[in-house]
Amino acid sequence: ATGPGADKAQAAALALYPGSQANAVERDSEDGATWEVEVQKADGGTVDVRLDQNYQLVVAEGDSEDQGEGQGGN
Repeated sequence: ATGPGADKAQAAALALYPGSQANAVERDSEDGATWEVEVQKADGGTVDVRLDQNYQLVVAEGDSEDQGEGQGGN
């Protein structure tokens, strides 16, 4: 997704993970969310951050729940 709403969603998600970068922003209705931002964290892991229409965190789901030695998937 693009536009002012997507930009706000991206900024809100990145604020939760300092030093991270956004890989993708899309509209998402899962878990009652409005936005989903895929964030690449500073440690190399990724997390899907779901935000409501007010850009507040609904849920953040890591692609890999283990905090191991960088054994992440694709």
